[in-house]
Amino acid sequence: MKWTKWHGAGNDFLIGDWSELYEESAWQTLIAKISHRHFGVGADGVMLVAPSQNLEYAARMLYYNSDGSRAAMCGNGIRCFSAHLHRLGMVKEGGFKILTDDGPKDVLLTVGEEGYKIRISMGAAVFAADQIPVVAEKGYMLDEEIEVAGSRIKATALRVGVPHLVIEMDELLETEIRRLGPLLENHPLFPQKINVNFVKQTSASALEVVTWERGAGLTLACGTGACASFYALLHAGRLERSAAVTVPGGVLEISANDTEEILMTGPAVAVAEVETFEAIK
Repeated sequence: MKWTKWHGAGNDFLIGDWSELYEESAWQTLIAKISHRHFGVGADGVMLVAPSQNLEYAARMLYYNSDGSRAAMCGNGIRCFSAHLHRLGMVKEGGFKILTDDGPKDVLLTVGEEGYKIRISMGAAVFAADQIPVVAEKGYMLDEEIEVAGSRIKATALRVGVPHLVIEMDELLETEIRRLGPLLENHPLFPQKINVNFVKQTSASALEVVTWERGAGLTLACGTGACASFYALLHAGRLERSAAVTVPGGVLEISANDTEEILMTGPAVAVAEVETFEAIK
């Protein structure tokens, strides 16, 4: 099978064509194999281009984590997906819509001297516990203490495309992130697991974010995680309505408009054309 490898601020993906000939379980098995860093091509996630069956949308994006599990959305992924459609001649510069499992997303794509710059309308953040989902007696989790590994950590849970947990830290220590990330991802409070964002605020319009992604582990960037971290701090009154979010792989521009819709702008870079010999069985 032929794939194109992309990255968005270091978050890397394989994008290929979906076929209705294969069962979902077969795709998941293949994706887990080709995403492996040593025994496959290597990727944080895989996207399949599927027909939307509605002329309003340029295409439908099917997204899978590197372990083969299906996810509703990926912020860095949808930027790469949009650029991939442009590269194939399926869309032109300007605005268009992509259908995801989290609903339709508005895209604004431009191509300049530095390559692709793409803005995605991510929708509004959701704090309701049953929609994240999270087990919370109050019906939400805002700066609530979670017990993990003998410690109590303050965290905010919200949904921006997929479930996210936001934890503020004085310093983003990799050893601590690698220790707490998998424990929080699989914590019993989160029945569908959760993405864990470790955040350091550096000013009223800037923050640093490192994300332990559900089903992928530590990544160089997480677009929905950057959006969730931004909005959690904005909602708490500690951040301006537009901010530069620095992730290990680069910088994303995140803002919220008057209707509380979150807008994310960042790059997408084509890396290579790849042909894999692993077959769908």
